[in-house]
Amino acid sequence: MPLFKKTTLVVIVLMFLPLAGHAKTYNASEYLHPVEPAKEHPKLGFVIAKQLQYQHYRQMMLDDKLSSKVFDAYLDSLDPNHSFFTASDIKEFESLRHQIDNNFRRGELKPAFSIFNRYQQRHAERLVYSLNLLENRYEQLDFSRNEELVTDREELPWPANEKELHDLARKQLKNVILSFKLAGKDDKEIKELLIKRYKNQLDRLKQTDNEDAFRVYVNALAESYDPHTQYFSPRVSENFDIQMSLSLEGIGAMLQAEDGYTKVKRLVP
Repeated sequence: MPLFKKTTLVVIVLMFLPLAGHAKTYNASEYLHPVEPAKEHPKLGFVIAKQLQYQHYRQMMLDDKLSSKVFDAYLDSLDPNHSFFTASDIKEFESLRHQIDNNFRRGELKPAFSIFNRYQQRHAERLVYSLNLLENRYEQLDFSRNEELVTDREELPWPANEKELHDLARKQLKNVILSFKLAGKDDKEIKELLIKRYKNQLDRLKQTDNEDAFRVYVNALAESYDPHTQYFSPRVSENFDIQMSLSLEGIGAMLQAEDGYTKVKRLVP
């Protein structure tokens, strides 16, 4: 009997040993779902481009010059702080610079959607990299190093490669952690808050659909005519109508998604 009990105890310990050092690892591919133009988008894009060219008060021709302006506006709307795309990404996209005018006339949206999907990929990779740092290497973040972080990167070039992207993400993560430390939070609180924040951002990334991609692209064209000219998607148009009329019909509550659940944030008269 004593031998049987001892053997059983050893087996149980061995079963649980692998779990002791277990650390969660995130993978960006789990959060990616590339979007494609909806069947109505090519014709809608053509109609919008035609109306802007012939009916907008600025009377601007949709040519190579405007195409180049739209190209820059599209990239800036996706990555205004030059923190997601790499220089090689931008070089790859450059072939679209003088093709946007022709693509709108042909109803060709796939090149623009490819850029949007690359942005989604880089965004997910960025969040996953930060999450893995928090989960597995938080204690290795060195705050004694003399490093510099430029927070306003609008005028800076895009990072040369993924290595520079990761280095930028690491510095920005350290900057956020330092801000929390200065606010009096301890390491445990900081890790929990940031892990929750980045997970929520990844969940929102998964909810992005083709209407979001189309809206960003068409608005790059519309706002190139005038900053106050915009395309409203059906969802945005509905919210605008509610705000303008100051009335809506519903369940009388404002809902908010949190940790995969829907909660009542407040009641609405």
